[in-house]
Amino acid sequence: GPYGERFVGIHRQPLTAGIMSLICVTEQALCENAVYENAYQDPTLDRRLGVLTCAMIAVPLRFGDALHGGVSCVRLKPVDEAAPEPPPFSAMDLAVVTDAVREVERLVEAT
Repeated sequence: GPYGERFVGIHRQPLTAGIMSLICVTEQALCENAVYENAYQDPTLDRRLGVLTCAMIAVPLRFGDALHGGVSCVRLKPVDEAAPEPPPFSAMDLAVVTDAVREVERLVEAT
């Protein structure tokens, strides 16, 4: 995405903070809107990028009988409070991402 060069390979998210750590512990997918209001959300990367994470889908990634991380999709807005809120994710969006992650897991297992 447009912010990738500012954090890929630079930002390290600890498994002790944030929504992604929550899905790694619970191994449950989630769809969250108004993420910036969630007490589990770690705002460190948002602050670095000057954005607010408004909506997130997070799905654990498992293969070889072990958790190997997670896949997330986010909708962001600039920190400027006048910026419009992006559309929320729906249960259907969560189902689509979950199905895609399960297909990736199956492909990895098949190799």
